[in-house]
Amino acid sequence: MPLLKSCSMKSILEKVKTEFSSALKRQLTPPDGQWKVCCALSGGPDSTVLLLLLKEFSSEFSYSLEAAYVDHGIRDAAEMERERAHVSSLCESLEVPLHKKSLDSGFLEHYARQKGCGIESAARAYRYHFFEKISGNSPVPVFFALGHNRNDQVETLLMRLFSGSGPEGVRGIPETRANYFRPLIDTDRSDIEAWLGGLKVETVSDSTNDEIEYLRNRVRHKILPAVRDSFPACEDSILGFQNDLKDLMDHYSSLLGSACPWAGSAGEGFFSCRESDFSELPFVSRKSLLLEKINRLQKGQNPGRRIPSSFFTPLKDLRGRILLKGHGILFKKEKGRLILSLNRPDEADCRFFLVSAGRDYRREGLRLCVLKGCDIVSEATVLAELNDPADSFVIRTPFGAGEVRSSGVLHKGEERVIEALVFRGNNLLCALGTGGFILPEKAAGKKIENIISECYYLCIIIKGRGHYAPGRQKRQ
Repeated sequence: MPLLKSCSMKSILEKVKTEFSSALKRQLTPPDGQWKVCCALSGGPDSTVLLLLLKEFSSEFSYSLEAAYVDHGIRDAAEMERERAHVSSLCESLEVPLHKKSLDSGFLEHYARQKGCGIESAARAYRYHFFEKISGNSPVPVFFALGHNRNDQVETLLMRLFSGSGPEGVRGIPETRANYFRPLIDTDRSDIEAWLGGLKVETVSDSTNDEIEYLRNRVRHKILPAVRDSFPACEDSILGFQNDLKDLMDHYSSLLGSACPWAGSAGEGFFSCRESDFSELPFVSRKSLLLEKINRLQKGQNPGRRIPSSFFTPLKDLRGRILLKGHGILFKKEKGRLILSLNRPDEADCRFFLVSAGRDYRREGLRLCVLKGCDIVSEATVLAELNDPADSFVIRTPFGAGEVRSSGVLHKGEERVIEALVFRGNNLLCALGTGGFILPEKAAGKKIENIISECYYLCIIIKGRGHYAPGRQKRQ
């Protein structure tokens, strides 16, 4: 890299490095022995600065450095090819090992429709899934460095405030969470861009950053500039409010702990309190206190998780025995106490299903797979075309014997117990019986027998994509 000749450029370089060094000392607690830092790399300005600085400080903090790159498959092929080449070249020049993952075009949109979320949320969930896979395959502890900066924090605070988030949400993006940390969170985007410009470091641009169909981009390009016209120092004011609120929330949390003591611990897998103590708190305190316990209970799990505010509405009246169930937790009443635990249904009580097609799900037929653990035990072809990736599939138990008889899924003279029916819209695709899959009558001779009865997982799985996220239906 060329030497900086400008005093202003030198001061920016020193400022950015000082902020980064302070953040590493504050955010990282190195484990004993060998450990790694993996940089979430996109090739843009933030992640490029992140990688360069992590490389510079690797000797001082005694970690080995790697990088992880995900191509989400949602942009122009030529643009993505340039980005992949740039990221690979950058890591090669720095002698940093690179983990790469590319998603097929259309997969993320299909995944988002299946999960009922936006593209941004789906991309975030998949990135974290990839990071956790890297961590699971590493023989030493891995800490993941994320490139969020000061401006990202302001945008996040505005989005959460306008979307109805409570005090906990307005804490903003955390500096650290489990094995994830953000050493650029106090660094302004303008300093990052000026630093790169002064050093003449090349980056790649993501065209989707200019598309206002994404919420963050609308906040960045429309809302914040409008606010800045009337309040030039709005970012400083917003972050100052956030810091004051965090101090108040920390103090308030200590008061709540005295008013409503909890037993248990994250290690034990549960927290509990007296129902009478919890019911005396106002709704906002109930929500805040429970969210803090959920975060402790799920520490290190589902790092991309987002719990909507509406999920906590039942805490207003505390009616019923099961107060909250979902997002990996169960909150229930039991003998005058309220118990919060992880929601881990017994494998034998649940069956997992997911829509599947081959690599091109627009043209290929569906395949039903029976899994035991993660191993396919058997599979069958469903003789129906998947004409639209947006098609919805429903798996449910039959309403009665009449529905089974009139469906045409059984051969004449056969009598079987039907445990589940697979529908697309109003069309029945196949049935699952005690003897295995029972396919439509036109598939005579194709049915599968002798499927292992103790199989825990019965799935329709997306093949060849390296990931599945099944929905869940409780066995009736």
